[in-house]
Amino acid sequence: MVEAADWYEARLVGLGDRVYAETDEAIDRIAKMPDVGAPWRHRRIQREVRRIPLRSFPFMLFYVTTSPPVVVAFAHKNRRPGYWTRRLGDV
Repeated sequence: MVEAADWYEARLVGLGDRVYAETDEAIDRIAKMPDVGAPWRHRRIQREVRRIPLRSFPFMLFYVTTSPPVVVAFAHKNRRPGYWTRRLGDV
């Protein structure tokens, strides 16, 4: 997330702060309504994983619906899909 915010900030002052703000908003939505995100399924993953996109940027938060929910990845929508799945073993 920091790298993404820095990249956007280097292009236009203030965009990095918007990345952080939208990420915070998404985390707040997850905390208040854990089922808000769309289910994400993979044939090798048995855990319930959900995803919620940022509104203005091509990133998603992937999280597990434990109590409380745990965000396992801030990931680009199209780059390196599923690289973060190994983190599920730690949750």
